[in-house]
Amino acid sequence: MKKEENAINNNLYTRLFVYFVIASAMICLSSCGKDDPPEPDDDEPHIEAVEGLFSVSATRHVQFAQGNLQYKASTLTWSFAKQQYDYVGEDNQFADTAYDGWIDLFGWGTGLYPTQTSTYDGNYASFNDWGDHIEGGWRTLTYNEWNYGLNGGSGANIKHATGTVNGVHGLILLPDHWTLPSGCTFTPGCKEWDGNEYTKEQWQQMEAASAVFLPAAGIRWGKDVKEVGQYGYYWSSTPENGAKSFVVFFNGSFINTESSCLRHGGVAVRLVRDTE
Repeated sequence: MKKEENAINNNLYTRLFVYFVIASAMICLSSCGKDDPPEPDDDEPHIEAVEGLFSVSATRHVQFAQGNLQYKASTLTWSFAKQQYDYVGEDNQFADTAYDGWIDLFGWGTGLYPTQTSTYDGNYASFNDWGDHIEGGWRTLTYNEWNYGLNGGSGANIKHATGTVNGVHGLILLPDHWTLPSGCTFTPGCKEWDGNEYTKEQWQQMEAASAVFLPAAGIRWGKDVKEVGQYGYYWSSTPENGAKSFVVFFNGSFINTESSCLRHGGVAVRLVRDTE
């Protein structure tokens, strides 16, 4: 009799447990997934702009892309970095037409061949803008536009500085119309990594006010990636001569808009789009 009672109790507990699992699954199906946003897809293109306007000539204004340009060869996908301070770094050494990861250091004008790593500058003779391959009117700034934005516009020299965002070194740019967020500080013209430091939360405030951040993403020579986190190079669309083109170049002690780089050098790209 005792064994029969134990068997009945065990059977009852088993049935109750099964009912509980089924009920929980039904509740989850009916409510858990209904309103919750989907998990982000790493392959999903992220194409957005910083809201503020930046003068690049006396008559032209642009918006900067939300992050550095990225490319995934295995899916032929162009994207912008999800955060302004994001960069790929050492993994750019794997740039190849079959590579299944993101790259963000590009030889000059390689819109058609973004994984090109040849060290022969003749393979980069003509400029094919990366922005031509992304919907939304994106393009690369010219040398004159970079120079005007950082040096020539009204108040331009007090609207940029080096700094550190969420532990990442880089260059900070402020829009034409700027109001410093409450609780934040900004030292214009600073040329030290620790002169303007922001936590992730503080940078969210700065970004909401349309500040732009260009991380020091380093440079790639062939398959060799160097100076990550210490030097920033950003292409212009303007050639200097048959082997070099102009870049914006910065580190923790200086900012130079008149530098040039061998065209086979893989450096960062931050696209812009014109505003009406």
